[in-house]
Amino acid sequence: MIDLAIRHNRSDIIPLLELAKKQGLRIHEAIRLSKSDIEKALRTSTITVKGKGGLVREVPLRSDVKVNLETVSKRILMGKKYLFQKVKKHIK
Repeated sequence: MIDLAIRHNRSDIIPLLELAKKQGLRIHEAIRLSKSDIEKALRTSTITVKGKGGLVREVPLRSDVKVNLETVSKRILMGKKYLFQKVKKHIK
């Protein structure tokens, strides 16, 4: 999927895909993470994710992922979702 993102010039989603791949998260689990979730993970070295069936689990944060999350965290506003913002659909 990372190769596909590169081919389609979507470098904005590569950190999300790497996070999911390296941490063993489902894509929807990674998308649901907010800036406050990421900041908590950076402080505690554990990511709290809500997955299938509403199951909440704790995933140890890998050190190589921590560096990427620190960079990504600086680019998003507090209270906003990780990389994807709500997009308004325009009706023609």
